[in-house]
Amino acid sequence: MEAPYKALFIYLMCECDHAGLWDVELDIAGIRLGMDLDEAKALEAMCGAVVEVEPGKWWLKDFVEFQYGDLNPENRVHESVIKRLRSVKLWSENKGLVSPLQGAKDKDKDKDKDKEKEKEKEKERAKANTELPDVLDTTAFRSAWGRWVQHRSEIRKPVKPTMAAAMIKQLEAMGHDRAVACIDHT
Repeated sequence: MEAPYKALFIYLMCECDHAGLWDVELDIAGIRLGMDLDEAKALEAMCGAVVEVEPGKWWLKDFVEFQYGDLNPENRVHESVIKRLRSVKLWSENKGLVSPLQGAKDKDKDKDKDKEKEKEKEKERAKANTELPDVLDTTAFRSAWGRWVQHRSEIRKPVKPTMAAAMIKQLEAMGHDRAVACIDHT
């Protein structure tokens, strides 16, 4: 890419709106950059990274994905971006971004990530079912222990097997009632 158009691309990233759209003002961009710019050459030089979505409006096609990742209509932060993209017919309720320039999403990777998350959750559930000594093997203790393990997972500090074993040993020394009270207190 020629120097004036590299500078223009950086300028566009700074001056576009929150949806990656820019109202074409090459005369102002040229003055600010101190360069003569040609619209046709600019679009050609940017090799599809910037596309004209309608006369006088350009779109930086990777901007939204870089800034926000996948847009979610239920995410309040994304609502105005989606509304803006919808106004220039770059958003469809059924398909999300509809630009033919956007590459296909790799659904298999998403499925693999979901499977990995499920395996991690299964491991955490197994941790909650740690072998308990007879003193602590009651419904009340198992319930309190399960809540505590769940809480640790929610705050992203999961209970590891060695920690669970050490905790069980300490709780056993306290006796059933104190152990349940201690877990409920934490």
